[in-house]
Amino acid sequence: MRKNYNDERADSMVKRNTTLKDIALSCGVSIKTASRAINGEAGVSKATMERVRVIAKELGYVPNIIAKQLASKRSNVLVMIYCYVDGSWINDVQRGAIETAISHGYELIMRPAHNPHDIDADKILRLYDQGSVDGVLVTSPFSSAAIVDVLYEAGVPCVQLSPKRDDFRYPAVFSNTGHGACQLVEYLISLGHRDIGFIKGVSGESGAEDRYLGYCRAMENNGLAINKDWVMQGDYTFRSGLVSGRTLLKRKPRPTAIFASNDEMASGVLSAAHQLGLEVPEEISVAGADDVKMASQLWPPLTTVRQPSAEMASLAVEMLIYSLENPLEKKQEARELPAELILRESTVCPKFSQSS
Repeated sequence: MRKNYNDERADSMVKRNTTLKDIALSCGVSIKTASRAINGEAGVSKATMERVRVIAKELGYVPNIIAKQLASKRSNVLVMIYCYVDGSWINDVQRGAIETAISHGYELIMRPAHNPHDIDADKILRLYDQGSVDGVLVTSPFSSAAIVDVLYEAGVPCVQLSPKRDDFRYPAVFSNTGHGACQLVEYLISLGHRDIGFIKGVSGESGAEDRYLGYCRAMENNGLAINKDWVMQGDYTFRSGLVSGRTLLKRKPRPTAIFASNDEMASGVLSAAHQLGLEVPEEISVAGADDVKMASQLWPPLTTVRQPSAEMASLAVEMLIYSLENPLEKKQEARELPAELILRESTVCPKFSQSS
């Protein structure tokens, strides 16, 4: 007896819930091997191929027709994985990614998370397996997290935005923010600052590490000791900048300039200075990084290192779309965009050295 429409639809939904990862786990092979076995590709033994196909049939795995159609029949939908942050950097990234995706006829789905453990990798794989999405853009700090390995093993097209420089599996886009940070500290030194405090970004995040190393390099190149009491750990939020700023500005002696790893934290330092009755930049110079929109709207406007966030995201989307539309070109590349020093009114020559 033929099943009615609702029964068939229910069966179909059950089958679509079985993914390549389910099959791989059941067979004790990688997701990529399971995919190759089902598709009859080279590099898989006959025994493994038969075992994978038997398990796939038992689990009711049915590859979505859309996912198996020609490249011209793609869903034209991309996914961007990003971290919830209390800042403006991600707004620039989203703007650059969305505008570029739309201009190429693609839609962009956002998948935010607080940390790598919150990312539902199975859901991302299921969307790809069903043909609902074509590829993934992974932004920092997730661009160096385990999700990238999962996507790579499953053969999902992807581009990494700002991963660690020794940790990319896919085409990647960077900015030389470490060099930019070094330039900014060199500029502060050229103004006469010798007592320069620093507020770090999120621990383990590639951009944060690069900026701290840039700060250290500039100090060491100029024969200046790094005072550990003037180096604080932040997390890119306004609050961490406010708390770190208060601590640094209450030190005795205190620095004459503070460089925060992003503009959000630098704005927190400005607020701390105002609360403590210190004039910026006359009594304390403050600088940030990223050059988000608010950096020019604060008072005084922030000296900062411009990271071309929107341009980086735009380039990453273009690279992802190119890889989708040219599947035979399996080329891994890393593109680096330059950072730029932006000078504004929040930094001037110090009146005197606090440590002297």
